[in-house]
Amino acid sequence: MYFMICLQVGLSGHPVLSDLCLALQNKYNPSTPLTTTLLPTGNTADSTYSVSLSQRLAKKTAKQVFISYNIASDDPELHQEIQARIFEELSIAPDNF
Repeated sequence: MYFMICLQVGLSGHPVLSDLCLALQNKYNPSTPLTTTLLPTGNTADSTYSVSLSQRLAKKTAKQVFISYNIASDDPELHQEIQARIFEELSIAPDNF
């Protein structure tokens, strides 16, 4: 069993490790995982997606989650679709996470 998840979300032709966020369970308040941005991009919109996705994954899996989320788009539907696909993969193959 693994105790952390590392996930890089970005375009295949342009792999970048930026906007790296860490989320982990909070033993004092289990309903809200602790988060911090390790490699900020300076764009608060990008950080919002990294923080929210890492929190949701940490809460669902009870593991440390490192996420580098690098999708430059103002389309909220695209971001929702990406997050839905990640959680679909989690439900299909939870042993891979």
